[in-house]
Amino acid sequence: MDSASEGGAPESNTGEASSSAPPAGSSSGGASPNRYKSQKRRDWNTFLQYLKNHKPPLTLADCSGAHVIEFLKYLDRSGKTRVHVSGCPYFGHPNPPAPCACPIKKAWGSLDALIGKLRAAYKENGRPQESNPFGDDGVGIYLGEVKEGQAKARGISSEKKKRKRPAVVVTAAANSGEASSSAPPAGSSSGGASVPSQQPPESSSPAPTSRYKSQKWRDWNTFLQYLKNHKPPLTLADCSGAHVIEFLKYLDRSGKTRVHVSGCPYFGHPNPPAPCACPIKQAWGSLDALIGKLKAAYKENDVRQESNPFGDEAVGIYLGEVKEGQAKARGISYGKKKRKRPAVAITAAAVSLTGSTGANDGRGSGGGDGGGGEVARSAAAPTTTV
Repeated sequence: MDSASEGGAPESNTGEASSSAPPAGSSSGGASPNRYKSQKRRDWNTFLQYLKNHKPPLTLADCSGAHVIEFLKYLDRSGKTRVHVSGCPYFGHPNPPAPCACPIKKAWGSLDALIGKLRAAYKENGRPQESNPFGDDGVGIYLGEVKEGQAKARGISSEKKKRKRPAVVVTAAANSGEASSSAPPAGSSSGGASVPSQQPPESSSPAPTSRYKSQKWRDWNTFLQYLKNHKPPLTLADCSGAHVIEFLKYLDRSGKTRVHVSGCPYFGHPNPPAPCACPIKQAWGSLDALIGKLKAAYKENDVRQESNPFGDEAVGIYLGEVKEGQAKARGISYGKKKRKRPAVAITAAAVSLTGSTGANDGRGSGGGDGGGGEVARSAAAPTTTV
């Protein structure tokens, strides 16, 4: 982040800076595909691989809108969104308090964005637009049905909200207009009393609960519901570390992370080029954060800390095994990166230290016979060549 320099800079330097600045829109680094283009190319290769593995194999020229719809349904295998069926007690519930066995599918927003990228990739590959299967009417109708069905099942609205202009900006613009209209003319004295700036009125509404606290109590209620539905039912006093591990394994039903098994060709691949049939589980990071919140909620409920099952040693060992196994299966590292101190701050500190040392040396020399002052004057005096 650039910081503005204090004090007035010469106009000549300003002109040189503006002339040497790169034009708007130019990139200072090497040309590299952005995230959208990379994702578009990856989705395109996934679709071509699907056509190749189709029974019987298909070519791009033989592909129709029906094959695109079939491809979208195939992608539900790697979905991450829980879509409640009509018989589920959480049908139409945007935030269900407990997991359920409803199917996991691709969200409508993901499918809609995917079709947009594939339609553009089809065009960029020199294919005629009149035969573009991704722009087929049947595909649009299918996406509309998915959108409406998921909105009802999940109790959400898929309509895009219009972004309102903040009232603070409007108020600031009005105040600046009033200030400019009431400004004194040039040359007039500025010694008059200044008008105090009006502070916006404080909101009288109570402070909302933070997202962390809301999620913590939702997870706590989910765990209590799990104990209630356990066979046989369990109380909090009877709960142990083994029951917590059993609860974490139960949560894999609602997981969203594909964990490749050892026999999968994408084992250890961080970005697999195509979907696979490996199980979907809860990510280690989610489980680790969940245990942290449940441990805190257990403490806040005035329960004996020495019997806290979430702090049991077996739970920590299980989380370590999940972390190591998922890191190998997904080809990623869960190690936290150390944040490096910016070199600019270190340089600035060194400069300030050198300046203060030099100032002290100057004061020390001046306290003697004044030789330091004469050296400074002679250094500052201009030299004349005869």
